Amino acid sequence: DFVQTPVSLKWMRALDILAKNPDRAWMKVADLKEELKSVGIQLEEEMEKMLCLFHELGVVLYFSSSVQLKEVVIWKPEWLLEKLSSVIRDKKIHDYDTAKIKEVQLTQDLLMFLKNGIASRDLLEFLWEKSQVDYLLELMRHLLLLSAWNFSEEEQYLVPSMLSAVELPTRINGVQ
Repeated sequence: DFVQTPVSLKWMRALDILAKNPDRAWMKVADLKEELKSVGIQLEEEMEKMLCLFHELGVVLYFSSSVQLKEVVIWKPEWLLEKLSSVIRDKKIHDYDTAKIKEVQLTQDLLMFLKNGIASRDLLEFLWEKSQVDYLLELMRHLLLLSAWNFSEEEQYLVPSMLSAVELPTRINGVQ
């Protein structure tokens, strides 16, 4: 049904605003709100309705399930895929830049991540180039791609898809 939804000219002009800077992959909703005033979108409810429709249509990525996720709108999904794939990857095929990681003294963090699937906040900040870290953490939580690892003093996260397969025993205490 949402594909048949009529879209106002104001909303189409809002898309032009989103696309006016081709180098920009995402935008804070607060900044977008200011720009949308120029096309007559004054109410926050209208902006949210517009972003939700455009998300359903696949024009933008806008997640409204938490306060933190509502703060960002993404119109270049490649940016998001790049950020997620800098963490979730096949360890045997895609290497990490170990020279840079050693330079910033995160070698132990990377080793723990590769061995146990537990990433430190410092490592994630490095991999995401300190860009939108809190947003990406919340999105990965929302998508069940990571969860908080509360068994350490340090802020750490379990990334289940990075756990290595373990061969289970076929016998336990002589029982098969």
